[in-house]
Amino acid sequence: MRFVGIPILELRAVTRGRASWERANFDMPNTVPCGEFTVYYHEGFTGRSQGLEMMLVASKAKWKRAPWSEVKDPTCFAAPALGHDQTGKMISQTTAAAQWLGTEVGFRPPTGLRAEALKIALDIADVWSEAYKTRKDANSWEEVEAFLSGRLAQFFGVLEACAKKYGKDGVLVGAKTSYCDFLLVNAIATYAPRTSLAPRARTHASAVAAFAAR
Repeated sequence: MRFVGIPILELRAVTRGRASWERANFDMPNTVPCGEFTVYYHEGFTGRSQGLEMMLVASKAKWKRAPWSEVKDPTCFAAPALGHDQTGKMISQTTAAAQWLGTEVGFRPPTGLRAEALKIALDIADVWSEAYKTRKDANSWEEVEAFLSGRLAQFFGVLEACAKKYGKDGVLVGAKTSYCDFLLVNAIATYAPRTSLAPRARTHASAVAAFAAR
């Protein structure tokens, strides 16, 4: 399966919010840090932690999951958080944790496009929040469709422009898979079930259509 024109990961199954992924043929990091990462998140579903978990699986890094209630670091406020046993480092907030992990396991954007990558990641975080809230609070599928045609279509247009301006060969930033690509997979997976997201993506943004059509 291909996302944004390149093979990233195949989402094999989702059971009770937990997912397993099958590695596909794509650029792998040259080195993986020693030690073990821990992803701290709410129990029973992957939610915002999915992008982190996909990066860890893809890089073959050693990692585990732990409940958010085990986070004792006073600097952490919003889930997920990512910790590393050997360095003692812990970073919370999805975008910050993804940026750090991407750097550690080889999914970093080009040096000259780091600001642009962060901007794209923050756009994805915004639409994740809006899409999740809309899907959760909508009183009818008509409301969901209105969001798909309006705000989400606008988001697709912005992402399309970013992919064309900053990306190459189908990735969002640079020429190789970065943490931004994993975050977009998560955002699409959060909203795609039971909606007409795939055809809307094809209509509004061809560069992101493969994410929604998986």
